Amino acid sequence: MTPGGFYGVLRDGILGFGVLMALIMIGAGIMQYPRAAAELAQFNKDPGCTGGFAATAAGVCRVADAVVTTVLPRSHSSRSNSQANVGVRYADRHTETVYLDSASDNFTHAVYPDDAVKVQLFAGRPVAVMGRGIVAGTTLSPDVRAASARLMPLVGIGMLVVIGLIRWLLSWRRIAAYGMGNLAKPRSVMRPRWPR
Repeated sequence: MTPGGFYGVLRDGILGFGVLMALIMIGAGIMQYPRAAAELAQFNKDPGCTGGFAATAAGVCRVADAVVTTVLPRSHSSRSNSQANVGVRYADRHTETVYLDSASDNFTHAVYPDDAVKVQLFAGRPVAVMGRGIVAGTTLSPDVRAASARLMPLVGIGMLVVIGLIRWLLSWRRIAAYGMGNLAKPRSVMRPRWPR
């Protein structure tokens, strides 16, 4: 295989992998959004959820006491982009790592290990954490999950548009190079073949 042929196969493989990932994102978003939207509607209608940590009505949500075990702020360095999270230990000694949303910098810089915090649970999942008077949402909250599921198909469609544009540009370059080659080379004269 020539170097040009190898790079062509490699290029097509990379573009094909990109198409596959885009289709997976579109399919995953379409499949996840109905459930995420239903959970968001249930959360918004439940007084025990909308009341937050001051809610008195019982419902799908409940507030649990916990103690912070670890704190990991979000990394802003170019080498790593870790997600902010806190480790918590509940009264029943069960431990859990709670991943916080993007607006959680104040919380991770305010709390420390052994601090007492409250965790709002929705269907058993932590959706918010409160410590030292600061409330931080989590990546499992219904609004974040619904927004993520709604965004995935759009990102997948955007990837397909970009891949299609790249393919068009590559095809245009080949057509342009082929045309210029024909102009640079004299056309061969086709001699008729007489039957013997």
